[in-house]
Amino acid sequence: ATKVISTSPAPHAHGGTATTTVGATVSLADELAAGEWTSSDNTIAIVDANGTVIGITAGNVQITHTVTNSDGTIVTTTIQLVVNALPFEVRMIPNPNKGAFTISGNIGSNRDETISIEITNMLGQVVYSSNPTATGGIINEQVLLGSNLANGMYLLNVKTGNESKTLHFVIEK
Repeated sequence: ATKVISTSPAPHAHGGTATTTVGATVSLADELAAGEWTSSDNTIAIVDANGTVIGITAGNVQITHTVTNSDGTIVTTTIQLVVNALPFEVRMIPNPNKGAFTISGNIGSNRDETISIEITNMLGQVVYSSNPTATGGIINEQVLLGSNLANGMYLLNVKTGNESKTLHFVIEK
């Protein structure tokens, strides 16, 4: 599967606003001479010596470019950068299944985070629960429910600290 993550065009040398997404990069150096690049908050976005910015976590940050001209004057350009979160996406393959399946997707960030996986039957009874880690924000969890569950519909609930998704699935043996 392919996912396109877009960033806005780089702002001009006079500053402006740019956007990117967590884990994506945007180059801000197209029209600016050599100089020093800094980020006002490296927990939101980092910038390298070439003006390439990587979104770390969702938020707003100022990227500053400073040049000292040959006459000693200092020129500073400030660019507002908006880092958007990844969408929280969860998939289950296969569905229907025989009680064995894979949960995959991302949690909306690129950090390691413990998630909660809970499966309930249609009566609301919990038949399975676990707390795996989404490494780098990626979920890839294999689930084996065993042979004691009846055919029918079940609910898969995946939760992070601030997001949750519920999927319906069918067991057919």
